[in-house]
Amino acid sequence: MTVGLVAGAAVSGVAVGFVYGMLAFSIVLLFKASGIPNFAQGNIATFGTFIVYLLAARAGVPLPLAIALGFAGTAALGVVIYLGSILPGGSAGTLNLATRTLAVYLLLFAVMNLFWGVGQPFAFPRFLPDAAVTIAGVSVSLLSMATVGMAVLLAGAFWLLYNRTATGLLLRGIADRPDVARLLGANTVRLSGLAWLLAGLVALVVGLLTVPTALLSSDMMDSFFLYAFTAALLGGMTSLPGAFVGGVAVGVVSNVVTVLRGQEISILAIFGLLIAILLVRPDGLFGHSVVERL
Repeated sequence: MTVGLVAGAAVSGVAVGFVYGMLAFSIVLLFKASGIPNFAQGNIATFGTFIVYLLAARAGVPLPLAIALGFAGTAALGVVIYLGSILPGGSAGTLNLATRTLAVYLLLFAVMNLFWGVGQPFAFPRFLPDAAVTIAGVSVSLLSMATVGMAVLLAGAFWLLYNRTATGLLLRGIADRPDVARLLGANTVRLSGLAWLLAGLVALVVGLLTVPTALLSSDMMDSFFLYAFTAALLGGMTSLPGAFVGGVAVGVVSNVVTVLRGQEISILAIFGLLIAILLVRPDGLFGHSVVERL
């Protein structure tokens, strides 16, 4: 086993870790806004990717326009899910609301299988050339570089949103002190809807970065969601930067252990790492305790 092979696995692990981190970021974003884990986030990403595929591959829409329409559709889907399944009876407990997101996951999966199940999996139209560059003896694909670049752009955009805009400050307010924000006149329904819209946009980014290496199918994001949720727990469900740290940790550990010992052992290593971290830091590496909202 050469050092170069392990180094290559670590580099590619960073790239795939940023994909996990972006999906974990959207999970944490919704958790901070609503106090519930969204188990449907992976299928929202898949549904949005299907929208782009259907427009580009079957309706003949130019791929850039199809992607733009896909972002609009996925953002709308996030808002519809919030208004239709989370907002009604919003005083329900955390378990009830989390179970609703699981029901949305099952519903989206059933819809995709019903309407687009025949012929799965599908080859997605290529939007990045299959090229790579060699850096210090390690081959890095263009997709990996695009993934890291997109993660940096997203992190920077959300940092600006949360720290330099009034809307971002209000989002931070409903995340940290929802009752106080409500008393001060913040429109929590509109802000929570905005959080679901933004999470939908991030989900589609993840779907588009995943589909070049995984054929499009209704269960495309299932394993990615498990790793992303693990990343969110590792970093802390209340920490947006922690989502990326957790994602990179999961990606690197997964790839390196897979090269050294095989995929089955890598799965054990990832979840073993999660248990070890939560035993030492129950709220994750960068998280803090949350008082349950009643």
